[in-house]
Amino acid sequence: MRVSTLELFFDLVFVFTITQLTGMLARDVTLAAAGRVLLIFGVLWWMYGGYAWLTNTRTPSRAPERLLLLVGMAGFLIIGLSIPYAFGSNGAHGRDGLALGIGYLIVVAVHSGLYLRVNRDIWRIIPFNLTSPVLVIIAGLAPAPASYVLWVVALAIQVAGPAFVRLGGRFDIAAAHFVERHGALMIVAFGESVADVGAGAAGQRVTFALAMSAVLGLALTATLWWAFFGTGDDDRAEESLAGADSPQRPRLALLAYFYAYIPMLLGIIAVAAALKRALAHPGAGLPAGPALALTGGVALFMAGDAVFRRALTIGNPWYRAAGAAVALAAWPAAVAIDADAGILLLAAVVASTLLVEQYRQRAVKPPEPDPLEPLGVLARGACLRSQAVGHVRLVQLGCLLGKELTRLAAQCVPQDEPGDVLGQRAELAQGLGERGYLTRWHARLDEVVPHVPLEDAGEAFRDGVRGLLECLKFIEGFGCRDALACELGVDAQEAGVPHHDAGAVDGDQAHPDRARDDGRSDLLACEQFSELPQA
Repeated sequence: MRVSTLELFFDLVFVFTITQLTGMLARDVTLAAAGRVLLIFGVLWWMYGGYAWLTNTRTPSRAPERLLLLVGMAGFLIIGLSIPYAFGSNGAHGRDGLALGIGYLIVVAVHSGLYLRVNRDIWRIIPFNLTSPVLVIIAGLAPAPASYVLWVVALAIQVAGPAFVRLGGRFDIAAAHFVERHGALMIVAFGESVADVGAGAAGQRVTFALAMSAVLGLALTATLWWAFFGTGDDDRAEESLAGADSPQRPRLALLAYFYAYIPMLLGIIAVAAALKRALAHPGAGLPAGPALALTGGVALFMAGDAVFRRALTIGNPWYRAAGAAVALAAWPAAVAIDADAGILLLAAVVASTLLVEQYRQRAVKPPEPDPLEPLGVLARGACLRSQAVGHVRLVQLGCLLGKELTRLAAQCVPQDEPGDVLGQRAELAQGLGERGYLTRWHARLDEVVPHVPLEDAGEAFRDGVRGLLECLKFIEGFGCRDALACELGVDAQEAGVPHHDAGAVDGDQAHPDRARDDGRSDLLACEQFSELPQA
């Protein structure tokens, strides 16, 4: 399932709120303004995630669903328009705080209605989601500092909500779509930040100093892009999420694409706000506040990236964490030097972090994998997946194939044997293919599939078939001298491996009695898998 154009349209509208937050911070680079940005972004990001989970479950393809999604986009647009004056000063309420709360209520109501159509388990989350906009509406009517307290409570309810609701088994995540959607959002956020920086230079004469500041700002943004996309983290993230068990995916998605994305997107906002201030006065230095936004924004992005990597176990996170610490430590230097030099310094910190990380990865040679382990895991997977189907013939087939794979693993070419081991295995795999080894197993599978009742041909059945095919693919690239000796009719002793009953390679033809015995009981056939490596 690919990300639809309507989802990308939705993301563009959402990123407008990020642009407004950038403008709010650029006008007043103080800790108080940063706190307001954090509060607004926190509640909005939760509901953006809700819509991402919604469209991940089912793409809005019908006209009523698309119209409702457009209504949700209108709610985000109202929020974006209300952001600059959502908060008031002490003793007063924000001019547009009520409008922001109403827009947020629209966003939540549309999301709840659409999600109920595809997954009734959303009822467990709806009370948290509806409580938050009610508090935001009250905060829009309340004077400061009471309004801030209400905002904090609204954010805390949403962030803490998943702790009280078990997501595993109730919500499914399509990994490819989920990763693509959030990657597209990150790209749009980077692009919008550059556009916002350019808008900050509107009306000025394009001098060398202005052009230099703009190019350096683009270079800094590009290094942040490189840290996430240029090193392949997005591709590895998809592999990690897709490889996780289905009940574990919601937790991983929450950790990596909700919590870890928060500092990364806030970092983009802070860096864009600092660059906007720098372009307003090209060639000048940055005050302490904008300089902190610049260095702190880079530190936030790198720290979030480190958490993202740690959550999905897709790479060493400590280099990124160290880069975040160095970026934050560069704050005094960014205050002491002019803005261009500070921007260049931060770009150099990010680039150096990536270079050191790449060098260390190349210097540390990964340990040689055990060639027996993946085959044993696949053998066990074939049995367990076929058991999940509940169809006796497929269970028997999975167990028989699993037993044969285990035997092949035990007889494979030893790692310490002299000579071209990989060449030997390639030759053996070719021999297996030429002698029709794989063809016979595919034929067995084809015999079983048409006889599976239609009511059993669900996702479990497809998983079982997929597991068997994975095993077949692995045989094709693995090879075993003793298996080849059997296929070619060569004596096992001549093949140079310990002699054993080679007829088991094709048990249903060379030893039909044994094959019938193997298929007599699926429970008996699967007993041996208790000693295999755990997947």
